[in-house]
Order: sequence, then C-alpha cells, then structure tokens
Amino acid sequence: MLGLHLFEGGLTPIWRALHGEILLYLIIFITAIVYDNKKKNRVFQHTNYNRSIVATFAICYFPLLFTALLNLSIGAVFPFLLIIFYLQLRDDIKVRVFDVFIRVLAFTLLLSIIEYLICVTTSQYIVLFPSIPTDTGSKTFDQTLFNFIPIESVVSLGSFSFFKFQSLSDEPGNVGTICAFLLFATSDCKRYKYEYIIFWIAGVLSFSAAFYILAAIHLAFSLKRKNLGFLFVGAVLVFVLYHYFQEAFDLFIFNRFSGDNIDSLDNRSTAEFDAHLKAAFWDGSLWFGKGFGAKMDTGGHGGVAGLKAYLWIYGIIGTAAILWGYTMIYIKSLKRQAKIVKKYGLVFLFVFMLSFYQREYITYIDYVVIFFTMPFLLTYKGLVDNIAK
Repeated sequence: MLGLHLFEGGLTPIWRALHGEILLYLIIFITAIVYDNKKKNRVFQHTNYNRSIVATFAICYFPLLFTALLNLSIGAVFPFLLIIFYLQLRDDIKVRVFDVFIRVLAFTLLLSIIEYLICVTTSQYIVLFPSIPTDTGSKTFDQTLFNFIPIESVVSLGSFSFFKFQSLSDEPGNVGTICAFLLFATSDCKRYKYEYIIFWIAGVLSFSAAFYILAAIHLAFSLKRKNLGFLFVGAVLVFVLYHYFQEAFDLFIFNRFSGDNIDSLDNRSTAEFDAHLKAAFWDGSLWFGKGFGAKMDTGGHGGVAGLKAYLWIYGIIGTAAILWGYTMIYIKSLKRQAKIVKKYGLVFLFVFMLSFYQREYITYIDYVVIFFTMPFLLTYKGLVDNIAK
C-alpha cells in the first residue's frame, strides 16, 4: 500500500509483483470474514444500487482491462478483480476495512517516524538490506527496520545527515499524498485523534509539495470544524520540526516555491515527453493510448508520472472513462449520505482528482479503498466506535 515494499531482501520479486499491497489485501479479506462471523450476515450487498456501482466501474475500467489483455499482463486484471470484490462489500464492512487500514498504517508510520528521527539526528541505523535498487534502477536504498534511506539523496545539513521521510514506500511523495488524503478521513474524530497527528507528522517530514498543497486545502475547508486543541498541537509540532530542521525545510520546500524555482513544482514530465504527447494527439494515436510497455521518451531528462503517463498508456478514451466512472460513482454514493458531509465530500473529490495529475495510482487498491469508502466514512465517523465493536 502506498508503494510499500516492506522487507524486500530475497522476497523482492514477490513484493513487487503485488505492488507492495499484500498487507491491505489481507486486511480486506480477514476483516470481511471476521465481521461476517460476528454478525452472521452476508458479506456482500446485492442491491440494485450496488449492482449499478459495480457495472459502472466495470464499464469504465474496460479500456484499461482490454489494454492489459492485449499485452498478456495481469498488472490490471488482478486489481480489477479485487476492486470489484471490494465494491460489493456491505457499506458498513467497507468502513470497518477502512478503519483497520487507518490504524495499521498509522502504527507503521509511527514506528518509521521514530526510527527516522533517530537516523537523522544521530546518523546511526541498522541496515537490513543494503543497496536495494528501485524498479527503474534510478535510485538505490539502504533498508533499515522501518525505513528506506535513499543513498544518493542524503545531504549534510549542519550536524544532521538528512533525507526525506518515506517509511517503506518507494518515494516520499507516496507517503505525502496518502497522508493528505487521510487527514480528511481522520479529522474531527476522537477515535482517530492520534492517527490524525501521525499523518500530519509523516506528511510534513516527507517534504512532499503535494502534501503541503493538499493539506492546505484540508485546513482551509475544515478550520471551523476543528477545536483549538488540535490547532494548538499542530502549531507546536510545526514549530518544533521547523526549529530543528529549518535547513531541510528551506532546501526541500521553500526553495521550490521561490520565484527562481517555481517551475520545478510541476516535475512530473519533461519537455521532450510533452512534445511526444502533443504529436501523439495530433496524429490520433493518443485516443487509444500506446499500451503497457510503451516507451516514454524523455531524452534522458527525468521520468514521467501522473496524468500524462496515464494518457500515454491508456489514451484519452481510457483516461476519460476512468475519471467519469470514478466521479459518477462517488457522487452517487455521496448523495445517499447526510447533508452535513456533502460539502466536505465534494472537497475531497476535488483533492483526489487534483492529486491524479501528479500520481497515476488511481486504480491502486489503497487509493480505491480511501476514495470509494470516504462518503460512508464521513457519515459514519461519529458512529465508527460502535461500528468497530
């Protein structure tokens, strides 16, 4: 989940084949089974509404599935089956799965944060697996108990050997984006008061521009809902982190927002690839996309991610279908919820789609669980203590 590869070592091929999401798969299945045994009810809900949700998703996912089958790839087939399974769960079980997901992820991040702070302040850490390359081979990591340390990206700032926090994810931006989403899920809920703080700390330490932008939107639309205690704790945490890591904030964040470097905020593509994307549009090949394994020529200047990568692989039709399907399903689910959460729910829809420009993980199971369960969680949040019992 969120690109977590966990303890790779000799198991690297297995973890990567599952996109590091096996932990979330287990949470879904085990939670559904346990919950069903307790309540003696069916796990799935076979209503006309639920059938329409599943049908809409299947139709919109078909261009991606067709592309995968043409290339004999299971990369899109297995997530498709898992998502169909998840969408058919009862709404209360979806909330239960999300609840467990939030708690497991927060606990994992807490352990990672503690070890990360020790590594940064003392430069002492236990390496389990040295020199682990990424899927692209562009970066190499040392793996500690709960963190990946990007060897080439460690910088000396005063007395600290500093690097961006990424836990066991393949990059800091994944942590930042997921933590920003979960701020919406956990805010204004006593049950998640500690998880909410953990997601703030993890997001801030990831030094992800996406987190800072999405978290700012979260604050702008939820300030009136928050109590003074949360605001005070948040302000103290930011002050303490900035006091000790000022040079890191200046290097990784503030410099990117400065006038000379403002263009670096949009670093999901290159000029060379943009030219290829434009040419593909004009010659008509972009409508159906280039398919899995298609070369993304960047002239050797960085990589491509986000919406542009999605367009290149799945085409305009495939991308439009997924966006339309996700939006329609989400709005249909939101209409059935309490009025008080609809505005907040629409804000999250905007934030989720905004993040898609930067990261193309819209069909990853952790994104799916968060997105399709959010309308129910926003309504049930005040009752989630009883639901989880």
